[in-house]
Amino acid sequence: EYRAKVRYFNSDHDPYFSSDITSRSAEETGSQITYLSEHVHGHDTAWAIREVYAFADEVTKSTPLLPEITSVKRDGNVVRLTFTLPEEGMENSYAELYVKNSPLTYVNVSSDEKILESDYSLSDAPVRFDYVNGKAEIILPPFAQLAYVNVCVKTDEGTLRTSSRLIPLTEGAI
Repeated sequence: EYRAKVRYFNSDHDPYFSSDITSRSAEETGSQITYLSEHVHGHDTAWAIREVYAFADEVTKSTPLLPEITSVKRDGNVVRLTFTLPEEGMENSYAELYVKNSPLTYVNVSSDEKILESDYSLSDAPVRFDYVNGKAEIILPPFAQLAYVNVCVKTDEGTLRTSSRLIPLTEGAI
């Protein structure tokens, strides 16, 4: 049996394919995600991101280039992540928290089309990031209803990101 390696790419502002669907798909397939912050739906933009090419190189050349999130646990208002980083760029890595202050909602724009309303934003929540041991701890802001975390590695060509699955912070947020 052969299992193909899969990575999901989506925007946290995509009105046609929600971040929730991406998160659930990744959970079902045991795959990694990269959310693009504030990108709208569009195939041209998606194929132009560095993570697509880095993922292709990982698969074809067996060279790890992207961070990999191995676990996400929430304990009250604290999120703890474990992750692995590529050796190159380890010391130039960090984590960032994106939060949504309202539940995921959909708006009917016509009888047969729904648009996702999204307001994810980068949070200034404190992040403890231990790149040597592959651990991060983030204090969640009290107003957030949904969140995801990016583990990032800066390279000469730009920043490469891997995103966690969505983290519901209140009942009914998804």
